[in-house]
Amino acid sequence: MYCRNCGTIVENENQKICELCGATLFGDETVGQVQLPMKWHKFLVYFAIIFGAVLNFITAIGYLTGSVYVSQGAFASDVYYVFPALKPVDMVYAVILIAFSVFDVYVWWNLKGFKTGAYKLVPVTYIIGCVIGVLYQVVITVFIMAPVVDLGSVGGFAEVISSVVTSVVVSVVMAICNKIYYDKRAHLFVN
Repeated sequence: MYCRNCGTIVENENQKICELCGATLFGDETVGQVQLPMKWHKFLVYFAIIFGAVLNFITAIGYLTGSVYVSQGAFASDVYYVFPALKPVDMVYAVILIAFSVFDVYVWWNLKGFKTGAYKLVPVTYIIGCVIGVLYQVVITVFIMAPVVDLGSVGGFAEVISSVVTSVVVSVVMAICNKIYYDKRAHLFVN
């Protein structure tokens, strides 16, 4: 038999509650619950959150080692020579990304186990990720690069603004969509 709510195989025919999502089982039907698809939840749990945590960790290592600049055709030593204040900012950014990776794993673990209130962490994750990225962009653009490079002449400032606005819009839309999605499924998070 399968749980109609989350699709988990229920091997014990006498089981009254799904061990994964907490839905009440009756035969192969859920009782008293509106059946909602869980494909987005499964995508987040089985791929997106873990992928995000791994990607943030790899990015953090790139900033800690300076290898992130190799993809841009430069050596970290050369970049840090021109922008000496960038190195400590990169180190702090890397540590924050590592902490955010740990937070992603925490969110994943709670979502996977349908822990009480875990669904509320998903929109928070989008907002935190956005804030981290935007703050890094603002700090390096305004306080580190602007005094050394004329960003207006090379179109750099417009590019940064465009990147920041896009990041904010996408993060806010994703946070709102996930809040709506999970608010409808709040009854599942009871473990």
